[in-house]
Amino acid sequence: MLVGINCGHTESGPGSGAVGIINESRETRRVGYELIKKLNEKGISTVDCTIDKAPTQARYLARTVEKANSYNLDYFISIHFNSGGGKGVEVYTDDGEKTEKAVRVCDNIASLGFINRGIKNGSGLYVIRRTKAKAMLIEVCFVDSSDAYLYLKVGSEKIAEAIANAIANEPIKDTGNVDNGIKGEGSGYDMKKIVLYKGDIDSLPAVIVSQKYKCPMMKEKDFEESGLRADEIIVLGGKPDSNRY
Repeated sequence: MLVGINCGHTESGPGSGAVGIINESRETRRVGYELIKKLNEKGISTVDCTIDKAPTQARYLARTVEKANSYNLDYFISIHFNSGGGKGVEVYTDDGEKTEKAVRVCDNIASLGFINRGIKNGSGLYVIRRTKAKAMLIEVCFVDSSDAYLYLKVGSEKIAEAIANAIANEPIKDTGNVDNGIKGEGSGYDMKKIVLYKGDIDSLPAVIVSQKYKCPMMKEKDFEESGLRADEIIVLGGKPDSNRY
């Protein structure tokens, strides 16, 4: 089996993803690259169909499909996060076909605590309509609702494991949360380490630091309102009353 994995959206600029409590473009890569690793560990070959930069949204979509169609893929999977304040996981397929793997993806992610929004008709989506392989677009959860807090607790590794097990037709395993810096039950913390930033101007340094330590990041105000707890907190930002706020 050969599976193409697309970490949805460009990293920034044209084609980039939604931004809320978490950043879609960043989290699709955390989930997508972990998914590639886990599928490979299960003996399933993968192709990285991620496009990091494009001059326009249209070119991003075209390049994604061109890359996917340049391989003889059995499946094409595009990882995304939703926006609009809703809750839950959903998977888009051609004509809303309830394929066994797509249904399992929804069920597995929902088993981690997310609402199961089910299979949706993705015929109008470019990457579903234009790829030759059987395709699914996974909306893991919402970036701008309480879903984001749950996602930070669950971690990208468990999301990737849920998807990988669905593709391989294996039961969900307790993978732990090592890569996302999440502590286990009974530790008193939701995560080992997190990077917080004061305002939007501080988000880029926060990205760099969070990548260095392989831990989540979010705006300090959102963290304070979330009720999440971290063993170690790294705060980046300017002085009060500055234009960072």
